[in-house]
Amino acid sequence: HYGALDAIAFYVNKDNPIEKISFDQLDAMYSSTHHRGGKPINKWGDLGLTGEWADKPVKLYGIKPWNGFEEFIRQRVLSVGDKRGEWREDIAFEKVVFPVAKKVSDDRYGIGYSGIAYLDAGVKVIPVVEKAGTTPQAPTYENVALASYPLSRLTFFNTNKAPGKPLNPALDEFLRFVLSREGQQVVLDQAIYIPLRGNQVQSGRALLGK
Repeated sequence: HYGALDAIAFYVNKDNPIEKISFDQLDAMYSSTHHRGGKPINKWGDLGLTGEWADKPVKLYGIKPWNGFEEFIRQRVLSVGDKRGEWREDIAFEKVVFPVAKKVSDDRYGIGYSGIAYLDAGVKVIPVVEKAGTTPQAPTYENVALASYPLSRLTFFNTNKAPGKPLNPALDEFLRFVLSREGQQVVLDQAIYIPLRGNQVQSGRALLGK
């Protein structure tokens, strides 16, 4: 059952001058498999940065497998077709999502990722390019709502319902509230997730029935 929209962001220290990053570059930085064909990226100069940044090492931060954020990035960025991507061994993995942004905030040469709800004041979100020649997209409300940001995703509620039997009335009422105007306003007010698109609300209501 649909709940809300979410977006995963890649970010750097606020002092980092990088303006955009591509799926190909992220794969070259984070993976050991390089299914997108790029050479390993180890220095910020490999991403086009000049001056004092050119020879500085890229410090990678991430979330330890298995985690929903980690698996989403693995599937969406590191994997291509039926080729499953694998992480580099020198990534500084955190067991949970919360510390990642703070680590990058404290590391001038760091880069990391998490849901947009877990950002830190000391980081800068990098607009992402999925395919060469396309416009970089930032995880703004509008871009996520319109599905133009390539690292957007749906969040779901999983319910335990026996086949052929109705959903528990309390669960049914809760899910209907989530899909209501009032429920989606709660999503917006809490500023952790992003409200569903209109067609997703309609699909969710259709699944519940009248």
